[in-house]
Amino acid sequence: MTRRSIAFLVAAAVLALPSSALAGELVLADRDARTTSVAPSSDQRAAAEQLDAEVSWTRFGTPASLFQHDGAVVENLQGGSAAKVARNFAEQQTELLGLSEASLDRLQVTADSRLVGGSAHAVVLRQTFGGLPAAEGGLLVVAVQGDDVVYASGSLTRDAQLAAQPVLSAAEGWARAAGDVGLGGSIVNVLATRKGAGWTLLAVGGLPDPQRARLVAVPTPSRGVRPAWETLVLDQRGTVPRAFTHFVDAATGEILIRRDLVEQSHPSAATFTGAVPPTDGACAADNGPWTVASGESIGSVAVAVEATLTTNDSVIQLVRDGVVVATQDTGASPEALAYNPADSGAGTYFVRVCDFSDGAGWDAPTTYTGEIAFTPATVDGDFPYPPKWTVFPSTPLIGGDAFPWSYPSTDNRETWCWDSTVGNPPTNLAECDREVQNSASRAPWDYSYRAGAPTFTTVGNNAQASEGWTNFRAPGPTAYRPVSLRRDYSYPWTNAWHKSDCFTPFVPGQSHDIDAAATNLFAMHNRMHDWSYHLGFDEAHWNAQESNLGNGGPGTLENDPVLGNAQAGALAGGFPAYNGRDNANMTSLPDGTPPITNMYLWQPIAATFYAPCVDGDFDMSVIGHEYGHLIENRMIGKGGNRAGHHAGAMGESSGDLLAVEYLNEYGFVPVSGENPFAVGGYVTGDAQRGIRNYGMNFPRTGPFPAPGSLPRTDPLNFSNMGYDLTGPQVHADGEIWSATNYDIRQALVQKYGGSDRATQIACAEGKRPVDQCPGNRRWIQIMFDAYLLMPTAPSMLQARDAYLAADRMRFGGANQAELWNAFAQRGFGEAAFSSNTLADTDTDPKPDFASPLHDEATVTFTAVDAVTGAPVPARVFVGTFEARTSPVADTDPATSAPAPGVDNLDATAALVAGTYDFVGRAAGYGHFRFTQTLAAGERKSVKLSLSPNVASAASGAAASGDGVRHGELIDDTEATNWERTGTVPSVSGSTVVVDLAGSSQVFDRAQVSAMLTPGQNRFTAVRQFELLACGATVANANCANPAIGYTRFFTSPVDAFPGTTPRPIAPELILRTFTVPRTTATHVAIRVLTNQCTGTAAFQGEQDADPTNGTDCREGSPGATVELIGDLPQVVAPRDNEVRIAELQLFNGPSSVAGARGGKK
Repeated sequence: MTRRSIAFLVAAAVLALPSSALAGELVLADRDARTTSVAPSSDQRAAAEQLDAEVSWTRFGTPASLFQHDGAVVENLQGGSAAKVARNFAEQQTELLGLSEASLDRLQVTADSRLVGGSAHAVVLRQTFGGLPAAEGGLLVVAVQGDDVVYASGSLTRDAQLAAQPVLSAAEGWARAAGDVGLGGSIVNVLATRKGAGWTLLAVGGLPDPQRARLVAVPTPSRGVRPAWETLVLDQRGTVPRAFTHFVDAATGEILIRRDLVEQSHPSAATFTGAVPPTDGACAADNGPWTVASGESIGSVAVAVEATLTTNDSVIQLVRDGVVVATQDTGASPEALAYNPADSGAGTYFVRVCDFSDGAGWDAPTTYTGEIAFTPATVDGDFPYPPKWTVFPSTPLIGGDAFPWSYPSTDNRETWCWDSTVGNPPTNLAECDREVQNSASRAPWDYSYRAGAPTFTTVGNNAQASEGWTNFRAPGPTAYRPVSLRRDYSYPWTNAWHKSDCFTPFVPGQSHDIDAAATNLFAMHNRMHDWSYHLGFDEAHWNAQESNLGNGGPGTLENDPVLGNAQAGALAGGFPAYNGRDNANMTSLPDGTPPITNMYLWQPIAATFYAPCVDGDFDMSVIGHEYGHLIENRMIGKGGNRAGHHAGAMGESSGDLLAVEYLNEYGFVPVSGENPFAVGGYVTGDAQRGIRNYGMNFPRTGPFPAPGSLPRTDPLNFSNMGYDLTGPQVHADGEIWSATNYDIRQALVQKYGGSDRATQIACAEGKRPVDQCPGNRRWIQIMFDAYLLMPTAPSMLQARDAYLAADRMRFGGANQAELWNAFAQRGFGEAAFSSNTLADTDTDPKPDFASPLHDEATVTFTAVDAVTGAPVPARVFVGTFEARTSPVADTDPATSAPAPGVDNLDATAALVAGTYDFVGRAAGYGHFRFTQTLAAGERKSVKLSLSPNVASAASGAAASGDGVRHGELIDDTEATNWERTGTVPSVSGSTVVVDLAGSSQVFDRAQVSAMLTPGQNRFTAVRQFELLACGATVANANCANPAIGYTRFFTSPVDAFPGTTPRPIAPELILRTFTVPRTTATHVAIRVLTNQCTGTAAFQGEQDADPTNGTDCREGSPGATVELIGDLPQVVAPRDNEVRIAELQLFNGPSSVAGARGGKK
């Protein structure tokens, strides 16, 4: 049965909602109505100066972070405990923190977390208002080492009282939130099922998931502290999981904040089925009989029963010879019992399944499935032991890099045993490849502390996994989980989805290797739980467990194991919306609420994403990435969720970093020669970059992009926020943070060594103190410690400071130089700046490449015309990107900063020693890439001699021809482009004519860019082109007609812009240089030969057996809008009829760079 209570009628006005499930946009953007800010007071600024610490400020006019580069923020705060030291700090710094005496009294310690394996503490203090805890602000995090405060971050408000009193009920607040995301259906009755841990749980008609609301206090900069209902709106009915947190003003009903929580990787036994009559306390007909004959002997009988509707509460009874000998009711599904007879066990057995009696019967469907097994008396113990799981440690073997892919069906799984020995004396089990028992889980993964027994399925204290073919929140319609009463979860893997070319009937419990998939997902979630536990993601730090085993601290909750849906949405997830394909996600809900993660099948989608037919349940890098979202959200969010674009980008990076670090520490990668630091190499088919633009381990500098090639370098730095063709996007921007962290990792590996595999594994399993571990383990420990120190909406710069503070707390500051050097080389130097407001996603920050601990080089840039020597106003960028990138220097003396410290519009830059790639750009001169190696402490003048771009509009050139926005082809920037759409029969032959500046021009070098702007389809960028020249005469109509008087003088390589599977990416499309025959002309035409779609066989033809799914980019597969990892929503339309080119630049001779050293500073 289900538990019910009093119905609350919601106002009719609130109920007038659309009938769709969650209507409107495919993705509803996060929203924060608190768009204003207040400045710190003069008294606060004076207090900050007196403290002599680095201070950044929140929108509330209070400190966001406090950090000292060379010591503690405050020393010798006697307290006797970390919590008391933190409290003393707040009392000592009331002026700086903006706290009145009244608000200080209501500042409560809600968490005191000792860093795992260390002596330092992260203490969290939360403001309260009228008895309500603050949310989305009102926090102070104090890092305490002994009696010193090493670092502090916060979001305190100077307000001391609630600005209004709550009027709305929990049901009304939730209904306002539901209406905000277009939730329809029949919301007539909201049933308050129970209250606990501060939440009101609401059962809503038509929604299978419990909804939640709790009353909190939300600070605002200009309207005081508002009482608000924090709500969780969950709707997992359709093919797209939807989960939102709202903060609804409890006085006015206004939506203050909205946030999207979905983060977009046997032996036979007797079975039985039945149905329980839908009346209270009713029992189904007995299942059986099963007979143990006289003379036989059994050690135990194990039974497992699962209701189809998992909220139906069952009681199971084992009947022997007419007598009930065992019964079980845990209130959960599945139920499991074990019976250990004192005698031989001979007799006739039945299983009885009943409704738990408390006033109402089971809801439809009232069916169930079950299994029974009899264990011979010769087996030791009450239950079969040890449990075993046959799994892929990383992935199956990887095949080719394009259709037909040919992934091998060789089974390279291992059998993981909880214990690799049995008996006394112990005997090794030959079938066990790896022993996985450890102190983080304490009992086997399939053990239920609530039942005091194994579950005999993919359910345990840390995780649950089930088939999710139609439902993203609960098991599918068959409630299917693999069951093994012998606890041997070893199921066949036949590579079924791949061998069927993405099309075969779905048979519950049989097809698509579903047993192996659910088992693999279950085991991998447990592995991430255990690995991260030893790094600090434990009960006291808001991890996910059914039982916290008495180890949770203040403010931590249990009853929240990870719910994993294998092959999520597989039945309805393909054409036309593809919501159950080519993706993975994690709905990271607050502590105490089970997080939900979904793994999908992968399939090629026309002109969108060309993946092999594989199952994401077998790619640990994807599974680990999604589990990483749970870790970073809860640890940064202090049991809730982090917020903001910077935090979101770092969250995507964290998922990548955690997944690959786990795999590398255990030596599980590479499997098939893939990049061991690539995420998603198996599911995407890209063995070097995976799902990303770059491998995080690619070197920072190296060869520049060239025609037909994509060097394995990763030039990203803080200046590149928003660089990708998507524009600002958390996956792409997160790659900046990944590259920076990898550099830190390698710096510490160089310092402390990488050690042998046995040491790596001992450290990964928490068996060695981290200060006796290799450099990579020290880095990942700093990262986990820093999560606890960050504010809940951190910028990347605040996260940088948290890393530095974590190193001081953990290692006594032994790694400050390595940290600062890595941060500075990627643009996160000491003078870097970002606003990080939620209204402004802060995608155009100020990079800085200097360090307080290093003697950096000082570089002064000048730019001149290579022909005349005249000064040229140019901007200089670090890396290889120009579009949507912040400069490091500007040679135009007329430019100046709009405010101190917010940009780099001067000619001088400070950079720590090293080699750097640069891009110079100037109107009339196009782009010039160059490299400089800088020594510590040197002063250097770098002079750019720029060859004029004779095809530049700034020099007088003009463009015309097919398509639109001709002038954007010749405007010296990759931030804009020319395009032609609707071409028939294809883009081939689309032409733009450029009337060159002045009279006849001579040139021998061309630069062309295929870069796109946000919202444009990746497959429409030019791939191959040709150049034609014309000298204007009367006979050829002054070159006005491209068909008359033009001669082809250059044809690019067929893969000039070498987009590859699974989709073209920005590094493949940015500017390339082409050496052309020396040519004289008054006009030049650029003619399209192919775009990424028409010029690449890997994007063409039928690539699967699904009759509803078109895969040819030239034909498309029209349906709904599609959303995939790291991309903007796309319509699956034909892409052979549109093309785009960002730049055509022509030069006579090369540009050059000269550097003169002026000695040491």
